[in-house]
Amino acid sequence: MPFTSNGANLYNAQDVYITNVAQDEILKYNGGTAKWNNINPVGFAALANKGGLESSSATSGSNIAVDLNSGNVHHRTLTGAGATATFTISNVPAVTSTAVSFTLYVVQGATLKTVNWNSSVTVKWAGGTAPTLTQTSGATDVFVFEKIDGISGWFGSLVGSNFS
Repeated sequence: MPFTSNGANLYNAQDVYITNVAQDEILKYNGGTAKWNNINPVGFAALANKGGLESSSATSGSNIAVDLNSGNVHHRTLTGAGATATFTISNVPAVTSTAVSFTLYVVQGATLKTVNWNSSVTVKWAGGTAPTLTQTSGATDVFVFEKIDGISGWFGSLVGSNFS
């Protein structure tokens, strides 16, 4: 059965025109030619790392270590003695004409902690002040971090706090 196209939806393989496919290209509909073309995603939102969930726990005195090779959604439960956990980011992909972002879920363990956000990375927060973690055992605070080409450091946002 042949496919058809209404210009908005792809129904026909002849509506796709792909030449010299390169890694990390995307398909975009070209209304002028009424075809889908492979293009470089510059100027589009792009995932510069792997998607998915990585889960582990951090102890005070060690790191809330976020490895972007492991995914862009991270879950950390703060455990162990001590009052402060240190935040680090590793394996940040090259940011050229794109942005990199990840989500971090921080759960308070039995020993309540604060986080040293700027120990090895620079995080810029709204108003210039890092938010305080909810000081309730079992509470979850959710953060999003973004790095944009041409701007040093990360933008940090508290998405929500005291989820319990």
